[in-house]
Order: sequence, then structure tokens, then C-alpha cells
Amino acid sequence: MLPMRPPPAGVTLLELLVVLAVVSVVAAIGAPPLDRWLARHRVTAPLQALHTDLHRARHEAVMRNRVVVVCASDDAQACSGGDWSAGWISFVNSDGDQPAERDAAEPLLSVHQAAPNVRLASNRARYAFRGDLRRATNGRVVSCDAAGRVTPRVLVVSFTGRARFAPAGTSTGPLTCP
Repeated sequence: MLPMRPPPAGVTLLELLVVLAVVSVVAAIGAPPLDRWLARHRVTAPLQALHTDLHRARHEAVMRNRVVVVCASDDAQACSGGDWSAGWISFVNSDGDQPAERDAAEPLLSVHQAAPNVRLASNRARYAFRGDLRRATNGRVVSCDAAGRVTPRVLVVSFTGRARFAPAGTSTGPLTCP
């Protein structure tokens, strides 16, 4: 009687090719939705950060009983013209100048650099929050994917300083990307 040989311990070339073909098909099907999901996240993340900074500025204005300003900034030290895509800062406007400009003595509360491949546009160069919760600066910020793969997102700031996300196509008007 001949001794029995153990079965081979590896995989055959045919089995390997079949597995690679199945993985390739699944990856090809899943790649476009993943790309759109990443683009949606890139568009939403700066707005969420700005929403947090606006909320914090409103809170600080009440706690300090001072005007707190959030404005677009190119250099993370002073307000710039209005390109929110470069980033923004928030500071206490101690001297109450109008329009608010950050002086060296005024405390800087937060600095945020915007993400690449995302365009942020606002109808306001700065948002001012007062300690008495009376009328603040209202407006909206639109966030767009530079490649145009996903629909824009909008952050609406009310007269009382409350910020909220608005779905596309609501009463905020048409969303135009810079």
C-alpha cells in the first residue's frame, strides 16, 4: 500500500486570480461613492469648525460682556478682506472700533486655517457678537468643493448670533460658489 500524501498547504494560481478579480470588482463599485463621501466631508468639516467658533464667540461675548468678533484672516493675526477660504480668527474687540480690527493688545481667542480644495464664501467680512445678546451680525457662509463634486453646504447666522446649518435649496436663496 502507498502512503497518503497530505493535501497542499497553499492556494492555486487560479484561486488567487479569482479572488483578485472579485476584489477588483468590489473596489471599482465602491470607489466613486467613497470619493463623494470624502468630498462631502471636506466641504462640511470647515463649516463645522466655523460653527463651533461662532458658538464659542457668542458664549465669550456674554461671559466677558464685550464684543467678540469672528473674521476672515489671511495671516492668523488680523482681519483680512473677506476670503474665508484662507482661515479665520476670533478676538475680543476691547476698543470697540467699527469696523472691528484686531489690535495687538486685544486677546486672540481662536485661530483656524481652512482646508485645501474647499472654498468658503460669506456675505460678511466679519461677525460681531455682543454681550447683551441683542442684535449681532447676520449672514451666511457657503462651503464648496473646489472640483464641484458635491453640492454646496451653507451655515446661516441669525440676527441673535445663532448659527445653524441649512439644507441646500431652502429659504437661504441660491448657493453660489466662488
